Amino acid sequence: MGKEQTERMQRELVTPQRAREMLTKMDRQRSLSVAHVNTLASDMANGKWGEDVAAIAFDRDGNLVNGQHRLNAIVKSNMPQWFWIRRGLPDDAILRIDQGRGRRAADQLKIQGVANATSVAAIASIMWCVDNQPEVLWHSRHLSKSQLTDYGLQHDDELQEGYAWQDRLKITGRIATAPYAALAILVQRHSDHAEGFAEFHQGLSKGVNLSEGDPRLTLRNHIAMATDKNMRNPHWGGRQSSTLLLIRVWNYWAVGDSLKVIKIPKQTVLKQGPSIYEPV
Repeated sequence: MGKEQTERMQRELVTPQRAREMLTKMDRQRSLSVAHVNTLASDMANGKWGEDVAAIAFDRDGNLVNGQHRLNAIVKSNMPQWFWIRRGLPDDAILRIDQGRGRRAADQLKIQGVANATSVAAIASIMWCVDNQPEVLWHSRHLSKSQLTDYGLQHDDELQEGYAWQDRLKITGRIATAPYAALAILVQRHSDHAEGFAEFHQGLSKGVNLSEGDPRLTLRNHIAMATDKNMRNPHWGGRQSSTLLLIRVWNYWAVGDSLKVIKIPKQTVLKQGPSIYEPV
């Protein structure tokens, strides 16, 4: 087959068989991310994949220069998809693909009118995991941008309420703000002591008239110490372990128990199931 002499683009239905054929000719490509393929395939299989404006692209020799993850996702999901197919690109086109910053879920939410979109997206990523994968280590989850965007839109009121508590938290030191917003949401969902969250919040934020053993004071001290790099406790799960730690502090405070030492929950706590995300 000779070289394509001119660029041309047309809309085509790419079947799994056609995708396999397109993947057979790749001269130079970045490494395939299996996790990304799985995420895209999940969207396709669940009807979350809209028509993509980014074309599947080939150079003048017929080499695939853009689209390997989407084509592999078609194969994995066994779901045909419509794409714009662009052919006849210059031989060096692959070097200029994906130079712009990809659009994040926060960008999608902002475009659709969601306030505080960056923070809401961070909170939504926690709450989606709580609702859908509570017993899984969140680092291993496959959460696509479309899933996160859909969740953010569907739960905007609840997420904005969580953000409001996060935004009002004024405390010196390193505290995971999105997990704190998630705590506020989970307390309102599950706790029999939810009416006391404003008091909990005020004590944690201002630190006034807190006695030794008050879980809020203990958490404040822990946060202050954690600003020293040599005294930070390692977190096995980032936002996940931070969320569980905050729930633990709330639980002690809500029932009036003393807490003098902050301990990061162990990863084995996940075996207890969804109830670990239900504050008392």
